[in-house]
Amino acid sequence: MKKFSFRLDPVLRLREHKVREEKEAFGQAVSSRLSKEEQIRLKKEYQGKILKMKAISGKAENIQAIYHHSIFIKDEIKMLEHERSQLIEIESARRIKLTEAMKNEKIITKLKEKKKDDYNIENNREETSNLDEIARNSRNDEFKL
Repeated sequence: MKKFSFRLDPVLRLREHKVREEKEAFGQAVSSRLSKEEQIRLKKEYQGKILKMKAISGKAENIQAIYHHSIFIKDEIKMLEHERSQLIEIESARRIKLTEAMKNEKIITKLKEKKKDDYNIENNREETSNLDEIARNSRNDEFKL
């Protein structure tokens, strides 16, 4: 009996490699988004501390500096939120690419499994045929004696 070989194994390996690449790219996109969300959270906490400082009375120039600094922080938060929305779009695109790569890999994998099943069925058929032939030959030899 010959060993099972799948002619599309090189294609399957390429598809598996593509899936690994897409998983890595998707993971990087998620990591970037989470990092940006952490930056936003920290800026909002800092902004909250500045707003509490505003309530404390002091010199006019200090209050004015705190006010301008809080506006600057607010603008930074808006910028970070815009960057986060861009990262979410990138993450979504990466997710779509990953899903597509996984579908393509699954198609080849299913085809390989089907071919393997067909191979096993054919081997079982041949084996059964060989065993039947051996049984017939041994029965014929008994009748000849």
